[in-house]
Amino acid sequence: MARVAYRAILFDFDGVLADTERLHAEAFRRILESVGQPFSRDEYFGRYIHFDDLNVLVHVAKDRNLGWSAERIARLAAKKHALFGELMRAPNLLFPGVADLVTRLAAQCPLAICSMGRRDEIEPVLAGAGLRRLFTALVTADDVEKPKPDPEVYSRGLGLLNASRGLSLRPDECLVVEDSCGGTRAGKAAGMRVIALTHSLTEPELREAGADIVLDGIPALAGLLLPANG
Repeated sequence: MARVAYRAILFDFDGVLADTERLHAEAFRRILESVGQPFSRDEYFGRYIHFDDLNVLVHVAKDRNLGWSAERIARLAAKKHALFGELMRAPNLLFPGVADLVTRLAAQCPLAICSMGRRDEIEPVLAGAGLRRLFTALVTADDVEKPKPDPEVYSRGLGLLNASRGLSLRPDECLVVEDSCGGTRAGKAAGMRVIALTHSLTEPELREAGADIVLDGIPALAGLLLPANG
């Protein structure tokens, strides 16, 4: 595959850099089953993967006509966050090869993370791997009003890259790296090219969502973005 041109890269986090989507799915399963609502991994990956915690529960309640109050949803979201924090204590949450890839890419262009995860979930993983300083911008669910597939998170990430570096990057000069259909649609709606990884969903699903390129993981991404002699 021919190498692609880019001036900045904006990464999703869960399911792209970190193998944590499975932990989100498990945390939601436990929390929902604790209130009598069966919830499967397939449901999470097929319908809710691109939402932040609160919106997962909002949409579950809506899809099932549960009539939950905002207060109840907020309580469940807080319980899910606490449980996810316990599951995050597992070692080696980054996908193999991520640290090397990010280190080498950061020497070439500005990088951002644009995620529907929470800042207090993402930053400890990056800091523990010594990678936080390599990302010029970090935009999370705490920073935006609209979840993916709305483009806000990626548009805000580009704005921060430009402001922090004194740049004037255009959306079409940026790559987005995603693993979900909603995230792919968000990147495309922001006017960026999207590389989707099949860590969470299948190639046909990601192509249907509009991904420009679909790859099977971090090694393939490194092969596409890094110089062959690097």
